[in-house]
Amino acid sequence: MNLKNSNRSHYKKALDYSLRLLAHKDRSELDIRNRLLQKGYDEETINEVIERLHSLGYIDEENLVNRLISVAINEKNYGRHSLKPFLVSKGINEKLLSVLNIPDEAYIKSAKNFIDKKKRLFDSLGDEETKNKLIQMLLRRGHDIETIKMALNLKEEIDG
Repeated sequence: MNLKNSNRSHYKKALDYSLRLLAHKDRSELDIRNRLLQKGYDEETINEVIERLHSLGYIDEENLVNRLISVAINEKNYGRHSLKPFLVSKGINEKLLSVLNIPDEAYIKSAKNFIDKKKRLFDSLGDEETKNKLIQMLLRRGHDIETIKMALNLKEEIDG
């Protein structure tokens, strides 16, 4: 087998492996690159595979960022300070993170949803103690104190 066929074979295997990874879930370019490196593929093969995946539209960082932001804010109820580390842990490029412009209302809604989910846990406690527990939990989720105050005030206005 000549060298050209060997390189082609490595490329095909690397591409097939990458497509299998992407079949399970969307992944960042960095994630694909790291997984190919772990499998022992050379840099040239990896670059060719990444280029091909981009040309096919299988790696779309902006779309991935939007979905991850939605998950972080709406499902995990993360705040402003937890969002960036979450996205970095998913292999999102720092350049994309610098242009994030998420409105305060999204974080307030996230905190309010978290309060709605967790408030029942503290039914046996007094109102002030419940409020303090919720504030601590929201701070650990990366919400800033202003967002927490707004969410708690909105919640109190709605509840009564």
